[in-house]
Formats: sequence, structure tokens, C-alpha cells
Amino acid sequence: MNRIKTPSPLRVAAEMCRNKMVDGVGSNYHMFMNSVRGITEIIQLASLRPEDCRIICAKNSTNKTKLPAGFEIASTTDPVKRINFYTSTCFEGCDLKDTEGRIFIICDP
Repeated sequence: MNRIKTPSPLRVAAEMCRNKMVDGVGSNYHMFMNSVRGITEIIQLASLRPEDCRIICAKNSTNKTKLPAGFEIASTTDPVKRINFYTSTCFEGCDLKDTEGRIFIICDP
């Protein structure tokens, strides 16, 4: 396990995602976060596209309005993408089936 202590965890996560999209090889990223707003910020900072990301959070109208245009709320049964975001909806009892996956826990108080 590696820890990164930073005053800007969302910027660091965005940089990791941007680098992942540039190199395009290796593991899929599975990022656990506290908020849909944080996910949106990472998406915008990293210039991610809907086809690059899977977002799993509570399926409600509030969360849908927080996501950038073109991004949808997915299900755990949808295919894994290169960048996968999860909120507390999946913190317990969610099995990730990805032999190429790396897990990141992002804490942004």
C-alpha cells in the first residue's frame, strides 16, 4: 500500500487519471470517493470522456445533475472501464471483478 499526502487530493487523482489515459496500458483504476462533486471535479480536471469512465453512485436525480453532460450513472454489473469511480453506495459489499484493477481510496475533507 502506498499513501500520498497532499493538500489537493482531487488534483493528484486527476493527474493520475490523465496519465492513465495517456499511457493507455496496465491496470484499470477503481477510485473510491466520498462525493459525486469530487468525481465531477476529477473528470473535468483530467478532461475525461464518458467512454473512459464508469461512475457508480446512488441513482437519483440529485446525483445525475451533479455529473458533467454526457456522463451517466452505471451499475456494478456494467463492463469495467479504464477509470471507475465509486461513492459510498459501493463501500461495503461490492465485489470488483477485474484482474487488471488497482484500487485507490481518495479522501477529500
